[in-house]
Amino acid sequence: MATTETKSTEGAQDLPRPWNDVGNFLKEGWPSFVETHSDGSPQAEALDGAVTEAFQLWGAPLPSDLAWLFEPLAARSPPALAQFTPGSYAPRLAKTGNLAEQRIVAAQQYRPLWKELLTGVVEIGSTSAGDIWMYGREPQRGTARAQIYLYSHETEVLETPQATDLDALVFRAALVRAHRRGEVDAETFAAAGKSLDGCVGDLFFADVFPEVASYRAKVAPAYNNDLRGGWLATLLTEVDASDRELRGAFNLEMNKPLTEELLASSVERFKHFPPAAFYFCLASFFSGDDARLTQALELSRLSEAPLIKDLVTLMEELRAGRKQLGIIPDVHALRARVMALELWDPEAGARAFEKAVAAAQEPVARAAKEGTLDAFAWASAKDAAVLAAVERAYAEDASMAPSLSLLSTWTNEEGYRDEAVIARLIAEGDRRLVPLLAARARNEEDRSSIIALDVLAEWAEPRSVEWVRDAAKVVDRFHLKRHAFIRLVQGVGDPANAKALLSIVQGHPPQKGDSARNKMLAALTVALGELGDPAAGDVLLPYLDTQVTDVGSEAPIPLHDAVLFALGALGETRALAPLVAKVEANQWAPSDSPALCFALGRLAEGADAETREKVVSMLDANRITRFTYTGVDEQTRQRTRASLFSEVGGQTRTTAAQLMLEDALTGLTEGAVREESLANMRELVTGVLEGWASRQDAQWRGYEGYALLAWTLLALRRHPELGRERANPFVGFSVPLVRHLAKQVARG
Repeated sequence: MATTETKSTEGAQDLPRPWNDVGNFLKEGWPSFVETHSDGSPQAEALDGAVTEAFQLWGAPLPSDLAWLFEPLAARSPPALAQFTPGSYAPRLAKTGNLAEQRIVAAQQYRPLWKELLTGVVEIGSTSAGDIWMYGREPQRGTARAQIYLYSHETEVLETPQATDLDALVFRAALVRAHRRGEVDAETFAAAGKSLDGCVGDLFFADVFPEVASYRAKVAPAYNNDLRGGWLATLLTEVDASDRELRGAFNLEMNKPLTEELLASSVERFKHFPPAAFYFCLASFFSGDDARLTQALELSRLSEAPLIKDLVTLMEELRAGRKQLGIIPDVHALRARVMALELWDPEAGARAFEKAVAAAQEPVARAAKEGTLDAFAWASAKDAAVLAAVERAYAEDASMAPSLSLLSTWTNEEGYRDEAVIARLIAEGDRRLVPLLAARARNEEDRSSIIALDVLAEWAEPRSVEWVRDAAKVVDRFHLKRHAFIRLVQGVGDPANAKALLSIVQGHPPQKGDSARNKMLAALTVALGELGDPAAGDVLLPYLDTQVTDVGSEAPIPLHDAVLFALGALGETRALAPLVAKVEANQWAPSDSPALCFALGRLAEGADAETREKVVSMLDANRITRFTYTGVDEQTRQRTRASLFSEVGGQTRTTAAQLMLEDALTGLTEGAVREESLANMRELVTGVLEGWASRQDAQWRGYEGYALLAWTLLALRRHPELGRERANPFVGFSVPLVRHLAKQVARG
């Protein structure tokens, strides 16, 4: 059983109030914090309404720490806090009707509510990204205060516990906010933060408190309950959920066999913890075990919770033959499906799949005989069993043998990627494999799913985008599947797919200290610029001044440059005035920013004559030939473009900036002036692409070198007359963005 550790206040007792007592912040310090930090505007409705209602359904009063949170907010709006906005968006109950039915129907539309019904957590607030803080309390925690969990709006699952209790969560949110407002000095902030040692998780705050030990829960009951009951939420929310989806949501380890002994050992939980009754009643019903359902209903009648009293009534109605439950038209047909799946049998999934493959053999053989197998495979792209049968049929086709051989050997004996084989598959593979690859890419249990997605990204088959769209939702530490999905969407080039990328930005905004996320967003932002959907402007414009500079092989152009590129490519004219103002105020020099030159050039093309002339003057003033340098002989000389390729040190970013500067001028000038810019561009493009081999390991090393290549190829894509063939050596380049641009230039 977990217990609440008493934290030492040594060193914290001398801190100014309210930062001197993390354990009593809500009771002692929160009221005054609200009074001094709220804007004073009245609340439109009580923030605690949905929260209080949830506990009333359980037959329980509002816990004291939640009461302390909401009482000061009864008459005024909550103060701005770091990653915590108090309140709940959970739907409220109607005045009449079965409470359990109302809650299930509401959860079918508002999915976080399933966590309350099946997991035992209550929504109490949200983060800036739309994730939800949830308050978990159940008997097995004993006298310990409630743990705090975070619900991901993207994956719809709970993260592991993120705070020992509500007090620690709110203390941190208030402390960070006050520090950012300059109200807490660095010494106090560090000492008060140290008092959170082992009390809070590090999601969102790893860079804020790098020295504070993260909370690691000894037990995580709500997290385990979520793993156990997730299949019921899928079953009752997804209309016509596939067998594969239901099996994927069913965690065999957490769903123990429904035995008489198991239910009998849970008597106290039935009495005091409504989610236990919800789980056992629904699981027993859908498993087809009438004896266990009868037992579960008998135990549920021991509960005084209004929600469970009405659950018993609802379950009796369903057992008696009632069919409809919210969006589910026939509960009994659904029950029959679940019974046939034999979810509690560890071998049932494999047997069912092989049975489905066997059933597909006849139509697959018929399609092969009729010469329509390829079309049949495309039409069955979302049916893994059919595609397994198709793959077996393809094995009889000699023309497919080389590609299938590559598919079966793209990992070595240790399970690691064989890059040589993958490269051959990309270059030589039969495109009839696309549906098979899409099936593998969707299968999260297949370790090679990322390889399948990588190949699809390189092939850029438009139909595959829809089939693997869910890859954008997969959470992994380095966003590997998101990167591959971004490359696929970018390669296909259809603006209609921009919505899928925009949802990623909105759900995962830039975050200081999260280098992997920021690099993924940089690659995504470049892709948005290329897709050309005007809707991206509204999403990206707030990041015009971002200073995020994380780079990697997937994103050699950092986010702050990628935003400028995208806004320029999109023609987002709202960005022009602030950019011009920064240059005029000497806050930003075009001579050191290729992205700024690109954006100024593209955006000024549609501006009025006066603005165009102003931008032309700005750019011209930043040409390298307008600058001088003092040599070792102390003689002052004019800089030249040729010097960019002869001087030690590479001057990588300066070279890229000069290239984009001349590119911008070609779009803003005419006649001889434009011809001069074209000539300058030719010198720069030639110097970079023909000089790459000799300079890449010395002057143009690393990600800045890759960025230089990308900017150069962007210029060549716009002006192929400068020598399209110069892109050919880079069509197989290791950096995805460079490879993508080189292919576009080479292929026209």
